[in-house]
Amino acid sequence: MKKVHQFLLAFSLMGILASCNNELKITADWKEVTAIWGLLNKNDSVHYFRIAKGYLDPNTGAAVGAKIEDSLYYTNLQGRLEELTIQNGQWVKTGSYPLSEDRTIPKDPGFFGNKYQILYKVEHQLDATKRYRIVAVTPSGDEVSSETNVVNTFGLSEPGRYPGIIKMSKKSNPIKFVPPANARVHEMIARVHYTQYDPKNPVATNQFLFVDYYLYKNLFFTANSSGSISPSPFTYTMSGLDILAFLNQTLPKIDTINRQLKGIEFIANVGGEDLATYININQPSTSIVQDRPVFTNITSKNGNPTVGLFSSRMRIPANLKDTGIDANYYLSSPTFREVSNLDSLSKYPDLKFVW
Repeated sequence: MKKVHQFLLAFSLMGILASCNNELKITADWKEVTAIWGLLNKNDSVHYFRIAKGYLDPNTGAAVGAKIEDSLYYTNLQGRLEELTIQNGQWVKTGSYPLSEDRTIPKDPGFFGNKYQILYKVEHQLDATKRYRIVAVTPSGDEVSSETNVVNTFGLSEPGRYPGIIKMSKKSNPIKFVPPANARVHEMIARVHYTQYDPKNPVATNQFLFVDYYLYKNLFFTANSSGSISPSPFTYTMSGLDILAFLNQTLPKIDTINRQLKGIEFIANVGGEDLATYININQPSTSIVQDRPVFTNITSKNGNPTVGLFSSRMRIPANLKDTGIDANYYLSSPTFREVSNLDSLSKYPDLKFVW
């Protein structure tokens, strides 16, 4: 009887295996996937968005499709930026501004095709008291959208604008500001400006240069029960000695030049709520579990999958010059500080700072 059961079990397994399809399907049925990436900045008059589509060719694979522009972008996409105003406790659409294609910004070389890239732009002055919605209507008729508040402008209250002295020989230099409306995450950069020249021919060789020292990254503001952040000032203590050590590690040692320290420009980058969530989720994990949830605030009216992020940010100073230095601009900027105690640099003679 035992042998009969064994025979029947073996026969059943053979039947099951014979009826199985030995083709392994590694791709799911096709679905339209729309990606929207955009960060509004109240200080910008023109706003850019990347709106693209997901792709996967089961015959060629992702690496081939990534090189084909038609696989990355929609044709005849209709987009708009809507402005919402609070009325009777509800957000109501009070303005709509169409997006236009822009192919003038070159794309860096990389994995994806870079013959051209399609961005979408709109010219509009944002209002921090209002809310904004990005809407993209795909050729299939799906309406993909997202909403965000706008981070408001702000300024540093310390160090004071005048005289605005940072003591490089001290460990304690306070930085203070009131968090702007709708802010949830921020970072602060100390941009150290200096000149570099050949002392034998200082006028012809003089260069205006800078180096960035990150005071901190990704600090999160805590919201209260109503969802807003505290209006009390945020305070951070900066160490001038740490900046000196950073300069010693970063600047090249060149025997044939002299340098002069011109001042420190404080650059603050502040992000909105959804940007803070995105950054928080994607921070390096300290756990043995490395899987992270996928976060997106982009939604599809037809229930299709989406990816991307639509949020807001603010950067001070607003008219940052990444190259060169304009003395009138920087000395009048509330984020640019003079530097005292330059004799502290005598600890690092190889840097060749003079005054």
